[in-house]
Amino acid sequence: AFHAANAAGIAATMVVEIAEAPGCTAWTFEIRDGHLLPRRNASPLADIHLRTTTSGFFAFVRGQADAEEVGELNGDPDVARAIQACFITH
Repeated sequence: AFHAANAAGIAATMVVEIAEAPGCTAWTFEIRDGHLLPRRNASPLADIHLRTTTSGFFAFVRGQADAEEVGELNGDPDVARAIQACFITH
């Protein structure tokens, strides 16, 4: 689940591409002003691009593994961790 309190002060966009999905389904997750704005398809302006599996995606959002451990990460790992923190209960 997304935790708005954890997203305060974060402005970042992440594309997640699920490798084993037919047609490599992609989603864009934009975090702005404590809000999550998900949308289908990849944004060309994303700060982070993660190509992973379904299980890798869930390991990432649950805080069980860093983005670079679950797939191919393009972008700053620190930004990926900041995005990840928005989904983890502290």
